[in-house]
Amino acid sequence: MVNRKQLKERARDLISQDRGYYFKLTLLPALLQFMVIVAVVLLLSADISSLFSDMNPLKAMQLAYSLLATLLSISVFFSLIKIWFDFSMKMMMLRSYRKDKKPKKVSKAITYVFTDSKWLYVIGLLIVTGIYTNIVNWITELFVDLVATIMSFGRIAANNQTLSVILVVVYILIAVILNIISVLFLNVNEQIAYAYLDSYDIGEGVFYTFKKAFVLMTKKENMLQFFYLQLSFLGWYILNTLTLGILGICWFNAYAEMTYAGFYDEITKKED
Repeated sequence: MVNRKQLKERARDLISQDRGYYFKLTLLPALLQFMVIVAVVLLLSADISSLFSDMNPLKAMQLAYSLLATLLSISVFFSLIKIWFDFSMKMMMLRSYRKDKKPKKVSKAITYVFTDSKWLYVIGLLIVTGIYTNIVNWITELFVDLVATIMSFGRIAANNQTLSVILVVVYILIAVILNIISVLFLNVNEQIAYAYLDSYDIGEGVFYTFKKAFVLMTKKENMLQFFYLQLSFLGWYILNTLTLGILGICWFNAYAEMTYAGFYDEITKKED
């Protein structure tokens, strides 16, 4: 069993040895995440109709769609760039945890994924993980809808207010449980960057990387331990949200990422 306390202590020690390096390493992904959020907020909140109220309706519609497409493209662009930098950052965290050789300059570390066409490999991983994510979400939604249908028939058949309330509560509990199970399976994606580093170093491809992460994180013990590790950071996540991400940029992002890298390293050692 992975000792969460020891993982966190080692992560804190490693970050403390060179805070400036890890601050810079996690800064760019955090800024890109902020840009994605801004683009999405603008996309959702833009009152486009008022901008083109004096125009010809057809022309106004064309311009509106053009503006929305531009905002969407910007959001997708920043999201993709963030994913690439996230991969570089996570791989450097794993190298740091293992005390392997890593670029001394942060500029080279954060752009590691762009060397030797690794970014193309990452696109392949994004496609595979995207398909996997959609399958998990589809199955979860299917079961939630099925439970909702059964509960609806139960409420109609019961024709009793008290029983109807009980059925609604039961439905909510089942929906929450199903979504937690979904999160557990989607945590496979959290290990992809680390598995990618190991796979790339031995010349393996996209499907080997995904298989390695999938096998590791669908084992009940690993799945639950990683979920508990995430929950142990809940207070930090709340504080980070309250400080609008400033806490994350200053300390928490590096601390959490180093801990997660350590978790991957420990479970792979156990498998070996």
